Parts: sequence; structure tokens; C-alpha cells
Amino acid sequence: MPQANKKLKKGREVHHKLKIIVLLIILFLINLKAFANIEEMLPDSLVLLPENSNALLVEKSSQQVFLYSRGETEIIERYRFSCSTGEAHGIKIKSGDKKTPEGVYFIKDEYEDKDLSPIYGGKAFPIDYPNFMDKVARRSGNNIWLHGTNKVLKAMDSNGCVAMENENILKLSEFVIIDKTPVIIVDILAKTDRNNLDSQSRMIQDWFETWENAINKGSYHDYLSLYDSDYLPEIVWWKKWYDIRNKTAKDIGDFTLIISNKGIYKQNDIYVVIFNMGLKLLKQNIDFGIRKLFVVKKNNSYKIIGDVYQTRDNTKECKKSSPLVATADSLVQKTEQGPDIRDIIQDWLKAWTSKNMDEYSKYYSKDFHSDGLNKKEWLKRKKSLAKRYGYISVLASNFQVDKGKDNITIRFIQDYKSSGFSATGIKTLIFINEDKEWKIYRESWKKK
Repeated sequence: MPQANKKLKKGREVHHKLKIIVLLIILFLINLKAFANIEEMLPDSLVLLPENSNALLVEKSSQQVFLYSRGETEIIERYRFSCSTGEAHGIKIKSGDKKTPEGVYFIKDEYEDKDLSPIYGGKAFPIDYPNFMDKVARRSGNNIWLHGTNKVLKAMDSNGCVAMENENILKLSEFVIIDKTPVIIVDILAKTDRNNLDSQSRMIQDWFETWENAINKGSYHDYLSLYDSDYLPEIVWWKKWYDIRNKTAKDIGDFTLIISNKGIYKQNDIYVVIFNMGLKLLKQNIDFGIRKLFVVKKNNSYKIIGDVYQTRDNTKECKKSSPLVATADSLVQKTEQGPDIRDIIQDWLKAWTSKNMDEYSKYYSKDFHSDGLNKKEWLKRKKSLAKRYGYISVLASNFQVDKGKDNITIRFIQDYKSSGFSATGIKTLIFINEDKEWKIYRESWKKK
């Protein structure tokens, strides 16, 4: 019995040690997860930072500037620098109060050393204070800059600007894009985890698609329903846009709104959605500016409380109507004048020389014939040659264009070279309008 008791006691001790080891492992994993979560914390202002973009965050309480960057995927903190903000505490209200504003702003210009007085150091970036929300709140003042200084940097020593040491402002200048790089100024920098930011980003982007669809296909009421009842956007352009949109869809094809470089930033309860806008009609497209929406969440839906163009467009057309309507008018005029057939040919040659035969085939009419071959037989022969030759090079020059009533005939000198054959001659292409696009209907070649 004594021997059995010893074995039992020893077994209990081993079991107890194993429990302690397991507990330590669990605690280690919990701490590791907690540490990982800490590493994942990001400023809650950066809901969506566009790919290959940067953002500057100014924390007044700590007198620091943080630079965050996004590559193809994640957002990382790249730098943090000391700064000096306004002498007085609080949000800027009026000119001369020596306070630094708080909000989501964007860099509007860049001044070099030679353009600056010594107080601004070696570089200066004006920001767009007062922005739309500042003006709604009747906050005034101007000339709020992010700039260097030739003085010794002291905390809260500016008249309202954000001052930095020259070495650091020059380093930041490498990451700045005019009208696109945000400068987010807060008293205390709040942080949250990536999952929360991703969730907010998805919800805002889902709502944003509704706004896009309202412009592309919706009615006046669809569009206005996305705006807060206390804010009426400038809407005199809508009737003309609605008319040109519907007429163009009937006669030519649908317009498509092109949105790119979308960023979503947040301060308190206000989201700022900024993006490049363009318009496409058939194969033509025009970029016409950067737009900025101020958005709040109300009753489980999002509402726009401010809508402005970020860039200043001084063209007469934009002054008369809106950039959207002016761009639509321009695209329709270009389309009615007909495409520059030489541009289509260059795209056709690019597909041919790169041996992208699927793309190459899109340039041919369904009723195409040449050398006794129909479209299917012609493409089969071309695909066979593309596989046989190691490379293909085709150059076109000396274009002659003849526009008929229902077709366009173009002749040019074609210089063809491949790993198995080369020749120079006169190429003739006849284009017809098929499903609102110009397609090659007949093709012939004659040795020069």
C-alpha cells in the first residue's frame, strides 16, 4: 500500500504540473493574441485609405504628426514627428484666435523655400480650412498651413498652423499629393481594430453604390433621397443631365460614371468620402474632377450633409452648368463627330502584335469577309500564325481616311515583321457601325 500511495501521489504531481503547463500555454496564447490585436489598432479616422496613398494625422494633445501609408493591402504607420500647433487650446472659431482647427482637410498647394518668408521654413502646404463643415458651423479664418520653421520648435507655439522642423517637413513632402492627401487634425487620436474599419468601409461603399446608381440610372427623387432633409444640394443641373442621359441612351449608348481613388475618412460622426470622377460613353472617357461628400449615419442609413468638388475648374462650361453635364455634352459631341478611326486601328494593332487574339477578334464585324474567308475562318488562320511565330510587329503610317454615308474606308502603309515572315504593303480596311461600335467589315492588303 505505501508503494501504491507513492505512485498515486507522484501521478497527481505530474498531472498538476501538466495542468500548470497547459494553463501557462493558454495564458501565453491569450497574451499573444492581445498583443497582436494591439498591433492591429489603427486610427479610427482611416476608414478607407486608397491603395498606394498616404494620410497625415495631427494629434494636438501630444504635439505629434503621424504619417500612415497603404501599399496594395494593409495600412502601416510609417513616421511620427514632433510638431507645434496653435498657442490656444480648442477648435478654431475665427481668424486671430491662435487655435488650430480640427477636422478632415486636404492639402491644396505646395510652396518652396524660395517662395516663403523665414517663419515658414523650407516647405509649406496650405490646407483647405475652412472646409464645408467649418463654413456650416460659421468658423472663419484662413491661411492654415502645414509648414517648416527656422525657429527652435516649441509645443503650442504657432498662430494656428501646424509647424514642423524643416528636416521633417521635407521628408513628408515625398508623400504628399495635392488635393488628395488628407491632413486629419484631432485633439486626441482614437484607435480601433482593422475589422471595425473594414466593416465601416463595406457599409459606406455599399451605400455609395446606391448614390452612383442614382446618377447613372435613377430619378431626381432617388438622388435626393440620399441627402439629409436639412441639406439641399445644388440641383439645377439635374434636369439637363436627366434629358441628355436618356436621349444619349436611346441614340448612342449609356453613360457610365467612373469612380476611382476613393478614400473614406472620419472625424467624430462625420464621414468624408473623396474620389475622382469621370464619365464614359462607348470607348471614350473623360475625368472631370475630385468630389467630396460629407456623410452621417441617421436611423440606420447614411445621409449626405455636404457635397462639393474638391478641385477648382475654371472652364466656361463648368461655370455655366456642372462638371458632370459639361463632360456629358463633350462626350456626346465627340461621339457624334465620329471616332478617330486611327485610334481604333492602333488598338487593333496592339492586340495583334501582342498576340491577344481574343481582343483582336473584337474589332471584326460578324459579317466580315476577306480572301474568301468569313470571320471564323479568318480568326482561325490568324490564331494559327500567332502560335507559329515567336513575335509579331506591325507598324502603320501614312493614313488616308474616306468617310462614306454608312462606312469608313482607311488606307495606310503596313510594315509587317514576324519571326517567320516580313512584308510592306498597302492595307485597306472598311469599317461599318455595328451595335454602336466601328467594326472591320472588309480587309485587304497589296504589296507595295
